[in-house]
Amino acid sequence: MQACIEIAKGLPEWFIERDLRKEETYLTAENGNVLGSITVKPINEKALEILWMAVKREHRRKILALPS
Repeated sequence: MQACIEIAKGLPEWFIERDLRKEETYLTAENGNVLGSITVKPINEKALEILWMAVKREHRRKILALPS
């Protein structure tokens, strides 16, 4: 979770730090370094709300894959 917060801190024009520990977060990483994340909150059994979606500035506009 700390890696997600660090990404958000590096993008201050888009995010403010808040506690995301209660929601489900998925990461994408390369060589053990987190490059991006998405945090979702279930709305009902068929829908999720995206709360946060962030990619490190230097990895934007590249294809990043979530692990399967």
